[in-house]
Amino acid sequence: MGTKASLHPGVDSAAVWSRLPRRYRTIVDISALGADLIDFLVFETGEGHVVTLEDLAKALSGIERPSMRLAAIGYDFTEEASTQIRSLGGLIFAEQNVWGWTEER
Repeated sequence: MGTKASLHPGVDSAAVWSRLPRRYRTIVDISALGADLIDFLVFETGEGHVVTLEDLAKALSGIERPSMRLAAIGYDFTEEASTQIRSLGGLIFAEQNVWGWTEER
């Protein structure tokens, strides 16, 4: 199955909820996004698909760097993909969130 990703740049955190697929609404803590605008990236990959660094690179292609805070939402992420997201100052919300990656590090 291919990875389908949607990048939503410069969204008010209060509007994130309405743009999320229903299956992800329970995993995203809107209060963790803060009050500033945020770029959010949604991977609609299906259950069991782990987002790789390659998937992330394709999703972010065409932009040099996210212009503001980044939140990535998906089923699960490889360690390499999660490291890259965190290096961009991003937050990760995953259905298989066993590492507590929503915390900023």
